[in-house]
Amino acid sequence: MIKKSIAISGGHTAGHVYPLVTIGNYLYKRNHFNIQYFGSKNGLEYKIAKENQYAFKSISPSQIRTKNIIKLIWGLINFKISYFKTLGYLLMNRPSLMLVSGGYTCAPVGLAAKTIGIPLVVFCPDVKPGWSIRFLSKFANQICCSVSDSLKYLPAKKTSVTGYPARTEFYKYNTYEARLNIQNDKRTNLFIMGGSLGSKEINEFVIKNIKKITENYQVTHITGISDYEEISKKREDLTESQKSQYMIFKYTNNIAELIANSDLILSRAGASILGELTALGQPAILYPGTFSDQYLNAKFLEQKNAAMMLENLDQNAIQVLEKTLRSQEVRIKLSNNIAKLSQGNAIKKITEIMIRQINE
Repeated sequence: MIKKSIAISGGHTAGHVYPLVTIGNYLYKRNHFNIQYFGSKNGLEYKIAKENQYAFKSISPSQIRTKNIIKLIWGLINFKISYFKTLGYLLMNRPSLMLVSGGYTCAPVGLAAKTIGIPLVVFCPDVKPGWSIRFLSKFANQICCSVSDSLKYLPAKKTSVTGYPARTEFYKYNTYEARLNIQNDKRTNLFIMGGSLGSKEINEFVIKNIKKITENYQVTHITGISDYEEISKKREDLTESQKSQYMIFKYTNNIAELIANSDLILSRAGASILGELTALGQPAILYPGTFSDQYLNAKFLEQKNAAMMLENLDQNAIQVLEKTLRSQEVRIKLSNNIAKLSQGNAIKKITEIMIRQINE
């Protein structure tokens, strides 16, 4: 018997890739669907798709949202090439449904699917949808979004608030007892991450203040690939005592346990925070930087008193960080509030919508 298949597309950052993989794995195990991934070989999605043994179709990103006329022309050319390349592949290997989650690659892929009548479901991970999701939402059969604040940007009649489908390992540590079992240090533990691509601003802030922070706190720092070597060299300038309190990694697949083993998180505000931090109920200070989508993600949590937000990484930022690290009362309040936002049934909600579209 030939298995049915689902096509998925989205990428560049973990916040767009992991929801697709989480849903793909769920459908593979529960409904025995094969998974086809359309993405860039230069993106994070290629590595993750291969780890999950998905069939991978390489598509060039099509960056159309730019003021640079050369980049715009090249983006339009890439869009056309990617559209017809996807169209040809889909005609030969027709999936039952296409699910997209944003990123420049998925726009021509989603449009190609819709052109030949393949049901299109769009998942919006951020509070504010990016260009690709806004573009594809016009053609989508159904749209799913992480939070209700997204509804003002999307067609209300075909949009459902499902929550963000966090990876299953995040729910493994979503109780106090589970976290207690892996906490092995009496010092307050600060976990720092700049997103899957890393954050130069956060990395520079950490290096500038690491001697002060390690006087009283244990620090675990995910640097991202680009800054890892430089930070490794600067770590060697620390005393042995300071180095013992400061652990660095390029990237890790064990992020759920590391976050669960922390007392406070300093992080960018990419899409994944709306599902992963809420699933674990962990207190966080968020620095969105200059990205408008990340700013609205952080603002959403700040307005719910579920996280704190820094608009600048200045001297005030280190004071806010230290004050929060010292105050267990503040951290507990943030933890309780962010846990209330968790939607543990997001995977089930999204897959039910997908199955309904396939069966119609």
